[in-house]
Order: sequence, then structure tokens, then C-alpha cells
Amino acid sequence: MTWARVKDIIVSSSKCLGRKCQKGYTAISALDELPQEITEAMAQLVFLDDVALRQAAQSTMASEQVEQMEALNLKQQREGLTPEESQALAQLLRRYEHVMLMRAKAAALLKERTRP
Repeated sequence: MTWARVKDIIVSSSKCLGRKCQKGYTAISALDELPQEITEAMAQLVFLDDVALRQAAQSTMASEQVEQMEALNLKQQREGLTPEESQALAQLLRRYEHVMLMRAKAAALLKERTRP
């Protein structure tokens, strides 16, 4: 999966709590290259009740992780990263992707459950 594709998914997913939820869900359901741990976690969401799904749809990364990711991204653009920093940024981006995909899937499931 290319980073551009992940970025498109994340952008779609971040808008998923409103009318654009179906778009985010469609983009996610079309992916076949996600890591197994993410696909398994997403598959387990169907077993959650509505309260737990709402919590999953609103989950976020820890603020410290977001700040670290932003700082590393800025440093990468300005001067480049050490191999250790590149690895740390890659891990943070994978975590961000995981959170956003889970949010989108949870919101999509909630929307499905509220259809007449």
C-alpha cells in the first residue's frame, strides 16, 4: 500500500463521524493489504455494543505520541532524521493509521446499525 493511499484513507476516515462515513468505510473495505493485526482488530468491532463502538469511533492517539510524530515530521522536512528517528516516526505513523482505520470502521458500523 502506498503512503498516498494511506493518506487518502486517513483523510476520509477523519471525516467519518458525519455524513461522509460511508465513503470512509468503502475506502477501508476495499483494502486488502492491511496488516493482519489491523484487519483482525477491525473484524472484532462487530461484536461491540453501540456504547463501545462510539468510544472506538472517538478514540485518539495519546497527545504525547501526536506531538512526537509532528516534531519528527517537521524535523524530517527541515534536516532529515537519524535511522532511529525514522524508525520511531514509522512506528508512530503505523499507530496513527491503526487508530484512524479503527475509528472509521467503528463509525461505519454505527451508521449501519442506525439504518431502518
